Amino acid sequence: MTEADVAALAALCDRAEDAITGGHAATVAKEQFTADEAAARASVNAGVDVAQRGALRTFRASERARLGDYFIGEDVDSNLVRLKTVAKSILDRITPGPNNAPPLDVLKGVKAADITKLTTAYATLTAKDNAQADAQNLSKTEHRTADELLADIVAGRLDIQLAADQEWPWTTREHDTIRDQFKLPRTRSMKE
Repeated sequence: MTEADVAALAALCDRAEDAITGGHAATVAKEQFTADEAAARASVNAGVDVAQRGALRTFRASERARLGDYFIGEDVDSNLVRLKTVAKSILDRITPGPNNAPPLDVLKGVKAADITKLTTAYATLTAKDNAQADAQNLSKTEHRTADELLADIVAGRLDIQLAADQEWPWTTREHDTIRDQFKLPRTRSMKE
């Protein structure tokens, strides 16, 4: 066991510590993004509700089939993907098209400000969802890296202990103190 071996093990320990710290920071960030996502989700739900109420007012008797375009009577918030799909579909119907083309539907009581709110809430929700996913992936990667490094560190620690066991055998009582420092048994050789 050389000083270079010990230095390499110390470097592994530093890298593992960095990975653990990075993984923890990413987990904390993910939790914050989750809270932010919940607020954005509520805003999207509110915007979808405004559009649905406008659709109920707009499409009467003969056009009731059109209510399906606005997911009336459906669980629009059963999961995040569903909510985003519903919001995007509604926005595609009520937002003016390219070159100021009129929207597919103009809903009673739904103002431009309502559409802007839903558009902003949808964009925020999508951004928060993406940020949360990125933070979660980073956390997993950092923890996986730390786990791999820890396996190398344990192997390096064992190598150091075995070298110390060889250098300071248990059969000599004067070695007890140094064996204690290396967490080696005083009454027998180190076993892997």
